[in-house]
Amino acid sequence: MRVLVTPPHASWLNQAELLLRAFSARYLQRGDWKRRSDFIAHLDASWPEYNRLYAHPFTWLWTRAKMHDWFERHRR
Repeated sequence: MRVLVTPPHASWLNQAELLLRAFSARYLQRGDWKRRSDFIAHLDASWPEYNRLYAHPFTWLWTRAKMHDWFERHRR
C-alpha cells in the first residue's frame, strides 16, 4: 500500500477561498452597486487588472522527501 498525503493548505477549495478573499479585499470592500448589471460590469473590468497585478505562480518548496520525513516523524 502506498500512502499519499495532501497538505490541507493545498486543497483546491482553500486556494479558491484565498483567491476570493484577496480579490474581495482589493475590489469589493468599498463598492456600492445599485444594479446587478453594474456589479457584473465591475467584476468583468476588475479581473484582468487583478490577474495582471497580483496573480502570479509560486514556487512549491515542499518536496516528496520532506513530506515522507514529516510523515515518519508524526506517524509514531
